[in-house]
Amino acid sequence: MVKVKKKVLERVTVSKIGADVLGVVTLLKQQGELSEFFLAKKLNDDINAIRNKIYRLQHLSLVSYTKKKDEIKGWYIYYWSIIPEAFNQLYKTMLKEEMSNIKEDIKFKEENSRYGCIQKCRIISMEDALQAQFACPHCGELLKLIDYTKDIEKLKKKMKQVKKSMDLCP
Repeated sequence: MVKVKKKVLERVTVSKIGADVLGVVTLLKQQGELSEFFLAKKLNDDINAIRNKIYRLQHLSLVSYTKKKDEIKGWYIYYWSIIPEAFNQLYKTMLKEEMSNIKEDIKFKEENSRYGCIQKCRIISMEDALQAQFACPHCGELLKLIDYTKDIEKLKKKMKQVKKSMDLCP
């Protein structure tokens, strides 16, 4: 069976569904297949709130269920469990998107000159600065060329971290 790291569970849950669902996911990872009634009791939450959280997980195909008939009442009880492969796959997708965004940001900052007001009220393109005669259209102060060298270095460092995380993914 495929395992999923706690960090992956937390990051996927918080960023794609919401921090309020973290308790449900953690409990399902620790104890395996659980009913929504058990989850509600253990997390001291309303059954409808638990169902809402589970359905949000199900919408992204992160949980599966088996249903068993209650012998006394005759109702079906659903027992939920996480799908580790789905969490790992979604995490990889998130890392790929993050890497793509970082690359786009680096490319933009390397290829475009931006000017900022000394008062820090506006950042505008080279063309707009030229049209405004290098005076801020908002306050009239002098516009200064923004140096993105430090930002680009930070982005490249972050890109290495994301690449390392991608390499560690199962």
